[in-house]
Amino acid sequence: MAAGPSPVPGKLTIRVQPFADGDPGYKIIMGSGKTAPGGYTIAEWRKRLGGDEGYISGPGNTGRTLLSLTPYTALDPNKTRLFIAYSFAPDASTPQGRVYAQTMAARHAARQKAPVMASTKNTGQKALDFLRSRPH
Repeated sequence: MAAGPSPVPGKLTIRVQPFADGDPGYKIIMGSGKTAPGGYTIAEWRKRLGGDEGYISGPGNTGRTLLSLTPYTALDPNKTRLFIAYSFAPDASTPQGRVYAQTMAARHAARQKAPVMASTKNTGQKALDFLRSRPH
């Protein structure tokens, strides 16, 4: 099997928002009309990570970052979901990083002109507020 392209140089960070399972503010409505909860439960994350910490991949080709579940040990792992917002800062000192930064800047400018971002138009209001509050 051929390997995919190498990750774009830069720094991937995440912000995590715990929320109660079933909170409609975080649901996502799919194109088919079906709804998704907007994140995995802590128990599901623990199983995926193989413990309380592990690396998760960012969107696109932005690499991996550490997800730790230890801040959420007091929460019910079966009734608490985690909504994750990703942020990526490309290393503009490299050719790959410069191209990535230019591409993302153009996409951001195009989104500013659109009345609703296509990727978030069916996202619950609390999830949208969390995404909008993140540093860019």
